[in-house]
Amino acid sequence: MLSQSNCLLKYLSAGIRNRKKISPSTLSRCRLFSNTIPLQSSTFLHHEWIIDGKVIPGTPSINDKDGIRGLHNGRRTVIFLHGLLGSGKNLRNPAKKLTQSYPDNIAALLLDLRGHGNSNHDPNLRPLQPPHTIHNCAFDIIQTMTTLGLTGENHSPIGCVGHSFGGRCALQYLHTLTMQHKNDNNAVLPPKHTWLLGKR
Repeated sequence: MLSQSNCLLKYLSAGIRNRKKISPSTLSRCRLFSNTIPLQSSTFLHHEWIIDGKVIPGTPSINDKDGIRGLHNGRRTVIFLHGLLGSGKNLRNPAKKLTQSYPDNIAALLLDLRGHGNSNHDPNLRPLQPPHTIHNCAFDIIQTMTTLGLTGENHSPIGCVGHSFGGRCALQYLHTLTMQHKNDNNAVLPPKHTWLLGKR
């Protein structure tokens, strides 16, 4: 995990410094993705924040958007998506390293994808309904960002990091947002950076 953390930090650092953008036209030509909108509405995913290298317990209420925005105090959000059979906690180390390297600029949001971690077991969350597809995983992420108030140019997540299965969800999330062509303060905008983690 340490080598993945260092590698991730290197690429994230370069992307943040250079302000490089991912070309939406690159993804729109890919045949790996579908534009199909899922029939089932998405739900809210269990999550935790990491700021300045520390896990933040007691995240503000999901209905308290000002509290959530105040929590990261103007920092831009980078989403972390875990691999199959894991949870957001699996990516705490690279998230901590990233937020320690950019303490005034970056907050990490670790999600438990559908069927994983506390998103599957938390009694306070609405049960996840089938079909359990990559498309619905992406819509779950979008719905969670919307519910947390991470929308518009100033609050939408600036980056998305995915490991293995989480990487596939990250690509679908990026593709779905790119195809929606929304550009207002109530919409989640595509991340400017997307990184996939794998084994070396």
